[in-house]
Amino acid sequence: MNEKLMKVYQPTGLAREYAELACNLFNGCDSKCIYCFNPKLLHKSVDEFHSTVTPQKDVIKKIKHDVKILEGDQREILLCFTCDAYSSGAMEHTTTTEALEILLEHGLNVNVLTKGGERSLKDYKLFKRYKDQVRYGISLVFSDDNDSLKYESGAAVTSERIETLYRYKRAGIRTWISLEPIWSAEDACELIEDTWLFSDHYKIGKLNYHPHTKEVDWRESIQKIVEQCKRNAVDYTLKKDTAKLVI
Repeated sequence: MNEKLMKVYQPTGLAREYAELACNLFNGCDSKCIYCFNPKLLHKSVDEFHSTVTPQKDVIKKIKHDVKILEGDQREILLCFTCDAYSSGAMEHTTTTEALEILLEHGLNVNVLTKGGERSLKDYKLFKRYKDQVRYGISLVFSDDNDSLKYESGAAVTSERIETLYRYKRAGIRTWISLEPIWSAEDACELIEDTWLFSDHYKIGKLNYHPHTKEVDWRESIQKIVEQCKRNAVDYTLKKDTAKLVI
């Protein structure tokens, strides 16, 4: 690539384990997850980050620029790392649909990760039309909807996310689940048991940067989760820092 990309970028560090390319569409996220590290990463207060969701400046214009450079590139572009393309605030804008249309119409591959639940069905027809270029993923932490409401108050509840994943899988779209951050082995194992029939892959990573990490025996917890994956014969990947705990 001789010309510089403006909006699509190559993640570094731990994020690189999720995707070779990524694109963040919005500033802020109103899912209000208590474990979210993005406010600190982006040097924003928690209240500021969770209160307002706005499209990033000239994001569609920049994506139109990038697709010309990326023509023929088969690496997946993850939407999104520092926001949710289907958060409640994102739904007030047409940005997500516009971005998907541009990327997919130019033959690029897109990997969506969301806690938006039914909100993500907004682009159901678009996903079906380009199903060979799309993977649809959900982020799950808590097996109980009440815990989800308590700790991820702006996101769709767990059961809604799972039902939406099932609908996309039934439509012939490749699916996956991010079990990150792990809050407890019990939650993670129950989530695998509830979803293994319609999730093609699991990406598993321990909780970091939160006081609750000190309350968990991580070596024992990750071992239990790995054993659950093996019992259900699911395809899974452990994040590198998590895999070290069971080696």
